[in-house]
Parts: sequence; structure tokens; C-alpha cells
Amino acid sequence: LKSAGATVEEARLPTLDLHDDLTRGGALIGMMLEAAQPEPPEEPTPVSRWFEALARRDRSILAWDRFFEGCDVLLCPVAMTTAFPHCEPGTPIKVDDREQSYWLLPAYGAVFNYSG
Repeated sequence: LKSAGATVEEARLPTLDLHDDLTRGGALIGMMLEAAQPEPPEEPTPVSRWFEALARRDRSILAWDRFFEGCDVLLCPVAMTTAFPHCEPGTPIKVDDREQSYWLLPAYGAVFNYSG
């Protein structure tokens, strides 16, 4: 990219709790799936929890919007490793000689799905 005239520098990412964003993103997806069911649950999610979840997501979106005011592109991996041998879902995966949760492999990109 540098040879094409782009300025390439290590980014100062927004101060966010990415683990918390992932957790809250999962909770928000759960609420959306609950709302889409043909039959309402016995105890539906209170609207206050919806508003809290949306407000937290909005704060994450705002932090990324501010980041991209000074940056046009963020290059990052889509997963923590390259392709691995097929295995049963849930089987731990070795990454740099350490076992990692199978379910965290796509987490690198999930935070951007949460923030839009």
C-alpha cells in the first residue's frame, strides 16, 4: 500500500472493551431472535433491556465513527488462524501452540458486525 502512495501507520484503536462488546452483541442477537419467534416467551425481555443494549451499541458505533474520522481503512485478520483441519464443532483449536476456543475463531470480525 505504501508503494501505491497510501500512508500506512499503526492505528490507535478506540478505547473499547471488545470482550464486553462481543458479549453484548450476543445478548442483542438473542433478544432479536426472541422477538422473531412466532410465540412470545413466558417472560419477554423488558423494553428497558432493549434500550440499554441499543444505547451500549450506539456508544460503540460512535467510538468507531470517531476513529474513522482520521483513518480510512483498518486492516485486520478475519480469524485468529489460517484454515485448520476439519473437526467437530467446539473442539479447541491450536493457535501459536496454545489451545483456543473454537467458538472464538470468528470473534475478530464479530465486533464490527456489532458496531456496524
